[in-house]
Amino acid sequence: MMKLQFLIIMAVILFQGSVNAQKATNYTIDVEFFPDDAQMFGVDVSPVHFMRGSAIISLADGISENTEFFLHGELRVDSVLMNGLRVEHISEKALYNFNYSGLAVKTGLKDVPGPGSKKIQIFYSGFMHPSKARSISDYMHIDKNKGVFLRSFGYSLWFPVFLEDGEQRHSATFDMITVNLPRGFKSVIAGELISETETDTHYISEWKPGLVDIFEVQCTARKYEVLEKNGISVYYLGNKEQAGNILDFSMKLKKFCYDKLRAYADNRHLFVMEMPPFGDISSGNVIGLQTARFDNFDKSMSSMATITHEFVHPYLSVPVSADSPMYTLVLEGFPSFFQVYVLAGITDDYLPESEMLRVEENYLEKKRTGLNRRGRQLPEEKPVYEITADEIGGYKDNFVLSDRVWLFMFDLWQQMGDSEFEKFVKELFSLESIDTRIFEELILDYLPAYKDRLDTWLKTSDYPEEFRLAK
Repeated sequence: MMKLQFLIIMAVILFQGSVNAQKATNYTIDVEFFPDDAQMFGVDVSPVHFMRGSAIISLADGISENTEFFLHGELRVDSVLMNGLRVEHISEKALYNFNYSGLAVKTGLKDVPGPGSKKIQIFYSGFMHPSKARSISDYMHIDKNKGVFLRSFGYSLWFPVFLEDGEQRHSATFDMITVNLPRGFKSVIAGELISETETDTHYISEWKPGLVDIFEVQCTARKYEVLEKNGISVYYLGNKEQAGNILDFSMKLKKFCYDKLRAYADNRHLFVMEMPPFGDISSGNVIGLQTARFDNFDKSMSSMATITHEFVHPYLSVPVSADSPMYTLVLEGFPSFFQVYVLAGITDDYLPESEMLRVEENYLEKKRTGLNRRGRQLPEEKPVYEITADEIGGYKDNFVLSDRVWLFMFDLWQQMGDSEFEKFVKELFSLESIDTRIFEELILDYLPAYKDRLDTWLKTSDYPEEFRLAK
C-alpha cells in the first residue's frame, strides 16, 4: 500500500513539475482509423480499436529542450520530427485530470536540433477503448463496429496537446484535419467540411475547424446516411423518417434564431448526428442526439427540448473570458434558459409559464433539502457570479446553473414584456464580448429600476417571496 501511495505521489510530482510546457498556436492533423495493416510495438494487432495519426504543430514560443506534450494514455508516440530531422523523445505515463482515464502519455523532447524553430511533427498510434474510469458515456472511444467517438482535451486526447502549466483550455487554429476511414463510414468534426473522397476501399474527409478552443475539437464517425437542406445536414443510421423530422425542426430553429434573436445571421453549416446512449452533445456547429431521442423525436417534447438546448449552444453565444464571473452563466445558463424561450416561439403546445412553475417548485425543494431529484447531495449553492469555469461539471444541470438562471431570465422576460425582451436579446447576442458590467448595463437600459433585484439574482442565493411565481 505504501509503495502504491509513493508511486501516485511521484506521478503527481512529475505532472505538476512540467518543464517548459508551451501553448500550441496551429495544428494540422492527419488521422487514420482502423488501418488494415495496424501494427503497434512491432506486433500485428486487431484494428478494431486502433488508430494512427500525425500532427504538424506550431508553438507560440518555439521548441526547446524539454518541451512537453500529452496524449491519451493508450496511445504511443512513434516518432518526432523537426526541420526534417528525428528528435529524441522520452514518454512516460502520468496522472492527468483532463483525460477520461485519469492518465496520459507525457512526452518530453531531447537534443532538439537548432534553436528557434516553432514547428514540430509528431507521429503516434495506438488503441482507444471505452472508458470505465470517468464516464458512462460511449462518446469516448473507437470501435470498428460502432464507430469513432472522440472528444479532445478534457475527455480523450486524440491529438497531441500542448498547454502552459496549470492551463485547462485555450484556442488554437486548426488549419486542417484529414480523417481516413474504411469505405462506408462518414466523419463529422466541428467546422467547415472542405472535401469528401470515396475510393473502392476508403472514405477520406477534410475539415477546417479554424480558430477554436481545443476542448471543442471532436471527431465522430459512423456508417451514416445523410439528409441535407438549406445549410443543415442530418447524419443518421437508418431512421430516415425521423431524420427528416429533425431536419424540418432544425430549419425552424435556425429561422427563429435569425429572425427573432440575432442581430446578424450565423451562416455556418449545421451538422446534426445520431449518437449512442448518453451522447447528447454540442460542439461549435455540431449537435449530437442519442438514438433514443432521435427515434422518438416527433413524439417527445423532451427530444425537442434537447435538440433546442444543443442548438442554442452554438447559435446563441457571446464571447466571454474563462476567468469572468459571467463564464458559467453564458456557457451553460444561457442555453438552459433559451431552449425554453425558443421552444415557446416555435411550438404551439409548449407553455413557458407552466414550465417555470414546475422549475420553481423543484428549485425550492432543492434549496430546502440540498438533494437532487435522485436523492443525491447537491453542491453547496453559490451565487451565479461565484461559480468558476472549473466548477461547471459540478454545477451543470444542477439547481444553480439551470433552475436559478431559468427563473432569473424568465423574470427579465416578464419585467420587460415580449417586445422589449426580444430587442434586449437581439442586442445581447450581437455583442462582440461580454462581462458583468456590459451585461448589467444592458439590462438596466431596459429596466432602470431593476438594480437591486438584479444584484439579488446574480450576487446572492436569496429567493425572496416577491420573486415567487406561485403566489
